[in-house]
Amino acid sequence: MDFKLHQLSGSNLTSIFNNAYIEAEQIKETEFCAVKGDRLILIIACADQNVLQFQNWAYFADDFTREDANRFAAAINKEMIMLKAYVSDPGDEKITVALKYNHAILDHESISAKSIVKLTRMVENHVMATFEIYDELFLKRK
Repeated sequence: MDFKLHQLSGSNLTSIFNNAYIEAEQIKETEFCAVKGDRLILIIACADQNVLQFQNWAYFADDFTREDANRFAAAINKEMIMLKAYVSDPGDEKITVALKYNHAILDHESISAKSIVKLTRMVENHVMATFEIYDELFLKRK
């Protein structure tokens, strides 16, 4: 079944994944769908921007500084074509790096459930690839 972007509510996205035997749930009081795999991927349809947005949030140890986060995000943005990294410093909480991918779906277009699942797996693989960037920057393992 194909969907227009405005049809991809959090509950519809959750149903798509659960029907594909992938654990997912709608995040309470939001339109986000959380897909549980090797990495937690959040998905939301942003009709006003014509995108299906995929997100992953990376949390770090207390000694991970804003400078470290900026270096990591810059390296991701330089090396990764699909993902974009954004540093978030919420004040009292830990610094995080958000990894995002926006998939455009224009007003006249639709997307199949199968394509949504495949896109999610592709985003998850790209998120996992950022581990190598982290290792190279901070762990110096070869």
